[in-house]
Amino acid sequence: MHIKNLTQAALSLTLIFVFFMLFKGVTNILNSIFVPLVFYINISRFKWKAYLALVTATLILTFLFFFQQIFFVLFYALLGWILYKLFNKKKGFLFNTTILTLVNLVSFIIIINLTDLFLGTAIIKALLSISGGTTLVLLIVFLLEALFVALSLEIIIPRVRRAFEY
Repeated sequence: MHIKNLTQAALSLTLIFVFFMLFKGVTNILNSIFVPLVFYINISRFKWKAYLALVTATLILTFLFFFQQIFFVLFYALLGWILYKLFNKKKGFLFNTTILTLVNLVSFIIIINLTDLFLGTAIIKALLSISGGTTLVLLIVFLLEALFVALSLEIIIPRVRRAFEY
């Protein structure tokens, strides 16, 4: 890796871990916006080997320091790639928002269940109790969260692209 890429990767790792330290609990939804954004910026600027090295380093450090976020990091890296593909093909606001909402909705459900299954957390139980024990209400909450993330990314990414002049 060149010095510039290595520096950007180090800053990206640092930024991701600052986000993990700052956004916990209720504000963890902000990680679903900012961490994929960091991955998106890097996939737009790096070659694939360098991007995979960044993802691998992020996974290793997440495993060591933020173990419960491990499945989320995999999703964030995948979402960074999806963002790269979506925003390089000018499909339009509605199309991108719909795709991002569906991807986030399905991913939230899968990742939270994987985290519960493999790490022994009780996130789904807690979320169900908050939503009155109704699965439909919980799905609506997930849908609203996914829509919030999708709209946020849809608004932020064009500004980031202009700022970095890809």
